[in-house]
Amino acid sequence: MKKVLIFTLIVFIVAFTFSPALTVGAEEVSLKDAYSIFEDYASKFPDRTAGSTGETNAASYIAEALSSIKTSSGSAYVGVKGGSAVENYIEVFSATIPDPTVSGGVRDIISRNVIAYKRSKTANAKLLVISCEYGNAYSLKDGYGDEYKSEGAYEFATSVAALLSIAYQLRNTELSFDVAFTFFGAGCYESSGVKEFLKTNEQTLLGNIDLYAVGGGKDLNVYYDEIATKHGKYIDARIAKFGYDIKSAPFDKKYFSLDSDAFALRHVGLSSSNYFFLKEGVPSVELFGYDWQSFGNSTILGTSSDTLSYMNANYDHKTVSERLILVRDFVVGTVATDGELAEAFGSYKGGYGGLTRRSTYWVFTGVALGVIVLLVVAGGLYYSKKTMTSNVPSFTVKPDIVEKPDRDDVYDFLDGEESTDDSPTNDGSSENEPTDNDYFGSESVAQNEEESKEKENNSRDDDDIFGEL
Repeated sequence: MKKVLIFTLIVFIVAFTFSPALTVGAEEVSLKDAYSIFEDYASKFPDRTAGSTGETNAASYIAEALSSIKTSSGSAYVGVKGGSAVENYIEVFSATIPDPTVSGGVRDIISRNVIAYKRSKTANAKLLVISCEYGNAYSLKDGYGDEYKSEGAYEFATSVAALLSIAYQLRNTELSFDVAFTFFGAGCYESSGVKEFLKTNEQTLLGNIDLYAVGGGKDLNVYYDEIATKHGKYIDARIAKFGYDIKSAPFDKKYFSLDSDAFALRHVGLSSSNYFFLKEGVPSVELFGYDWQSFGNSTILGTSSDTLSYMNANYDHKTVSERLILVRDFVVGTVATDGELAEAFGSYKGGYGGLTRRSTYWVFTGVALGVIVLLVVAGGLYYSKKTMTSNVPSFTVKPDIVEKPDRDDVYDFLDGEESTDDSPTNDGSSENEPTDNDYFGSESVAQNEEESKEKENNSRDDDDIFGEL
């Protein structure tokens, strides 16, 4: 009996020592404590450079943690390949990345996304993506061929810990939409993981909540766009209602980006995967830790100072733990509102054009100036046309028929003498006035003369007759 107990104890010790960090019997305790996940993950995988063995092992660690989450009916989630086996949560993809140390300046790598789906009972449900990047830039080389040696403890490991704890907390929550807990690989290589996801995903996207460097920085900030949006107002309202210590990121905070697919200057709130969701017209919320006082001067992100030892030396356990709990509670509470979140995110009409104030400022300014110019030109044409119309004298076209003058007037005219100049006649008329010929023609005048002579002869005959009498 004693030998059996000793053997059992030895097996237990060996199993505990050589098993992955999150094992059956310990996973729920570990996933409840985000800080423990952070320390365990950051210490085990200091080099998680895309395509490295360290990244492969880190992906397996995350997949095992997701696979271990249970409900009363079994596994809480299914992997990207279906089923709940550890390997089903890992999606392998290839990417071409820049490398100044090799011929041609680029090389191919194999990386991995880790994805767990929480399926709803809704037919044709939309998909909410809650995401972070899990790698780092440890072996990434700069233009001089030197490695960055950045462990990404603050930049990436804190976000991994927060997202795993969120997945655990939401395991029993019924929702009307699906959720994908997504850990993107090759994040430091032009965000290859999120690009691969967006390329291969076939489900309609409801929105994205992304976590970036959430465990450090002076403040926890939230960013959704440079313009007011319904989902942004919804997030701000929840922060105000429940008193979350989360600050809305200042607008128009720019930093230099080497991302060839981005603006040369853009907001630090677009540093992670949310940028690519917004670019596709998908509403996104970015939670990130940052010290605005050191903005543009110094930060440990992406440098050799971003290590677990630096975090332990500069942030006490309680501070980081409370920050991770804040992130977890905010995301879980927001997602659990279900219909409210679906309505707020579902009405998004933004997209890439509204990402930065700099771009929208010039676009709107250009459009406004164009409209003003068109209005001025149209107004000028209208005024000019109106002025020309008012200055033209009005006239009425009369038919080419002249009223026939009174016969007595004609006789008076015929009794007068012709004038050789334009001087007025006795009746005040001018030589230029119309003649009888103008009114009747020469034939009519001759006829009138004959009638006058005939009358005169008749008159004389009468005189002769009366005289004889």
